[in-house]
Amino acid sequence: MPRALEQIIQELNTVYNPQRDVYNKSLEALPGQQEAELKGLEAAKTDSFDQIVTGANRRGVAFGGIPLAEQAKYLGSTYLPAVANLKGRFEGNRNSLSLALAELAAKQRGDAQDIWNTEYNREEEQRRWEQQQAAAREAAARSASSGFGGFGGTTKGASTQSAGGGALGNVDPKLQSLYNQVFIKPDGTEWDNQSLVNDYNATLKSAQYGNARDKLKIELYHRARPDLFGASIPIAATANGGSVSF
Repeated sequence: MPRALEQIIQELNTVYNPQRDVYNKSLEALPGQQEAELKGLEAAKTDSFDQIVTGANRRGVAFGGIPLAEQAKYLGSTYLPAVANLKGRFEGNRNSLSLALAELAAKQRGDAQDIWNTEYNREEEQRRWEQQQAAAREAAARSASSGFGGFGGTTKGASTQSAGGGALGNVDPKLQSLYNQVFIKPDGTEWDNQSLVNDYNATLKSAQYGNARDKLKIELYHRARPDLFGASIPIAATANGGSVSF
């Protein structure tokens, strides 16, 4: 089995924690930065109020009290908008950093999932390959023990008799090899009937043009599967007695 997903995520911390630390430190620094900028705005407000009072004194109107109208105008037009803008800016920074941390965590989990999938698929591929090898070895063993690749058991509907009804007897090794190529897949399983019919039709055309190997293959189809192709070979000349290369 592949490693646990959470184990892979933990192992990826060495890759992602440095960037995560940068984001977290930036978040931790925001309150102090915001407080410092607010103090700057407060200092600017105090300075502006002093200037308003000084200006009023010079004009000789301060005897009536603090010029509240001018201070209120400064608050409404300058100070309060600056404070609101500052708070909005820092709130946006906090949201951006929080989102960056969430995206980093999602990417780390996604990368871990990809690694897990790769390990799982690799193990599954290895398992399938081992099963195919075992099936192929089993098919080869059946073929060797039966004397004709499973006419007696590995192919459905097969017969141990030739098209003429007689026993097959000793089988030529070349015919044995051809049988394995025709009826047995590389993974040791058998071709379905439709696949055999499709191959038979294509082979028959070639055999009718004199291809000796395909003549033998057609004969083999009728000998092995008379239930599917009939016992009578539809071509006059067969490969019996000829020289066929594999």
